[in-house]
Amino acid sequence: MEGGDTRKMITVVFRIKAKAGQEDEYIEAFRPVLRFPKDEGCINHTLFRSQTDPCKFIFFEQFVDLNARNLHRSREGEMLGIPPEKGIMRTAFSQYFEELEIVIVYASDRAIVAKEGKPDYYDVVE
Repeated sequence: MEGGDTRKMITVVFRIKAKAGQEDEYIEAFRPVLRFPKDEGCINHTLFRSQTDPCKFIFFEQFVDLNARNLHRSREGEMLGIPPEKGIMRTAFSQYFEELEIVIVYASDRAIVAKEGKPDYYDVVE
């Protein structure tokens, strides 16, 4: 796999349910993020749309490590005029969302799921 040591890899998945009738507006508003160049250490960032429900999306990002993710968020925040600590997805696009769930997997050893801004922490079961 591109990007080196997978033990340090960060994967972020945003599960989005757009408000009915605003799906296309969300895509257009989000297009600058999709076109944003991948920074060093950003392996992938892709938006998926459900084949069965046009309101459902998944935005998938993968980074070689936490430093690469932080750099990417900082540059995206600069582009959108949003401090990354405010939560770029929630701040810039929340007017289009009915639901937003964020799943962050850290180096395949722990995960955080945040829904409505409330984190829930997970550890690997061995």
